[in-house]
Amino acid sequence: MLQADIGVVAYHVRKLHQLGLIELERETRVRGAIQRHYRAYERPSVSNEAWGEAPPVAKQAAVDATLQQIHDYGRASNAMGGFDRADAHLARTALKIDRKSWERISASLLDVLRAVAEVEQDVSDRQAAGEAVEVEDVGLVLMLFQALPFSSPRPAGLTDGHS
Repeated sequence: MLQADIGVVAYHVRKLHQLGLIELERETRVRGAIQRHYRAYERPSVSNEAWGEAPPVAKQAAVDATLQQIHDYGRASNAMGGFDRADAHLARTALKIDRKSWERISASLLDVLRAVAEVEQDVSDRQAAGEAVEVEDVGLVLMLFQALPFSSPRPAGLTDGHS
């Protein structure tokens, strides 16, 4: 995925671990060697208050970078069959709602994220207890945003296939 030499990747993984950005989750023996499995610490989240106070240019840069990551990761996963499962989901919905409805949907999405964190913790707990758990890498993206109507002309600069 990184298209980098294993030595380069190993060096950077060690650096990330030394800096406290990832943690060693477990070690397994593979053909006489020790394979180390790392896990990123939970990414810091931005509070609603901090997001509200951030300047628009900072928000736009953060959103653009995140959308690019989602695009690249989703596209590569799709090419490798990541959406082939019958229970994979992909949905896009345009809504017309009021402020109260926005707040309800936002709260529901936060509930989903909490439930997802609980499920992931359950897997980790079962692994720690010695249960043979076969894990898979899974991507999940939730977005709630004020949208440009689908029929509206795109802002300048977004007509080059990135709309």
